[in-house]
Amino acid sequence: MIHNERIEADEPDSRSISLDQRLREVEASLITWALTLSRGNKSKAAKLLQIKRSTLGDRINRCGLGRGERDAAAAASHGQPAI
Repeated sequence: MIHNERIEADEPDSRSISLDQRLREVEASLITWALTLSRGNKSKAAKLLQIKRSTLGDRINRCGLGRGERDAAAAASHGQPAI
């Protein structure tokens, strides 16, 4: 059965998602994965992601990962759980 519900463009719907937000989450997750696998080495992480090192730096900043991400990757490289 097809519902003929009409959703106004300016009204948020409980079924709606923000594509931009989800893409940022996926990007941050992949950067976290690459930095963890490379033990915080951004050049190696960039190679894993098949992007330039400078692009990785830009994306780290855009995702707001910064220092916290470096700490998590460093902890992972020493076998410590990230806080």
